Amino acid sequence: MFIGTDECPIDFLPEMQFCAAQGMDHRKCCASSGVSGSSAGEKCLTFCDQRPDHYTPIDYSYAPCYDR
Repeated sequence: MFIGTDECPIDFLPEMQFCAAQGMDHRKCCASSGVSGSSAGEKCLTFCDQRPDHYTPIDYSYAPCYDR
């Protein structure tokens, strides 16, 4: 996904995250589970808030979020 050789391009990450979080804000749970403990820090909590009115463009700087 991150090096461009995967069938699932990084452009689809927002849609995948929205479906996984079922359109809800899970930041408190994520924070207590240590989601912001990667080198990307608080940025990773973006994936936990997937309410329909929140949109964050995803780029390669979010890759460390997937290390946890």
